[in-house]
This record gives sequence, structure tokens and C-alpha cells, in this order.
Amino acid sequence: GAGSLVNISGAGVVSSTDRGQDAQALLDFMLSESAQSYFAETTYEYPMVDGAAPPDGLPTLEELDAPDLDLSDLDSLGETLELINEVGLT
Repeated sequence: GAGSLVNISGAGVVSSTDRGQDAQALLDFMLSESAQSYFAETTYEYPMVDGAAPPDGLPTLEELDAPDLDLSDLDSLGETLELINEVGLT
């Protein structure tokens, strides 16, 4: 098989916002142990903060057979679709 695709989610605060404190509060919450535990237990995502345990029964990130893939190579839709097909994700 193709292995396990590992992708990341990102978040930030745009400099043009007039609600920077609210945005930062949301980011702080999303990185809290309670929010990270929710994602691990409910959506089976790997937590990104210390203190939040990974989902029971899932392998560690180091144990996954992830394809050798640089995510920055996925910036072109046509090439991205070719790569998705090439690694067998379709």
C-alpha cells in the first residue's frame, strides 16, 4: 500500500485583524491540553502539545509508514493530483 499520509494543520493571526487578542485567545485554546486531548480522543488526530496523550491504539508518528513526500511540493493542483495518483491515494 501507499503507507500513511501525514498532514498538518496550521493556524495563525493575520496582521490586518482588529481582533488580535481574540484570535490569540483562540490559538492559545487550540493548543491547550484540553483541546488537544479532545482532538486526540474524538477525531483521532495526534496532539501537538506535551501532556496530551495520543489516541489509544494508534501507532506513534515514528511507527507510521509515511511516503517520502515534501508537502511544499503540493502547491500546484495538477502536480498534486498526479502525486496523489502516483502514491496510490485514489
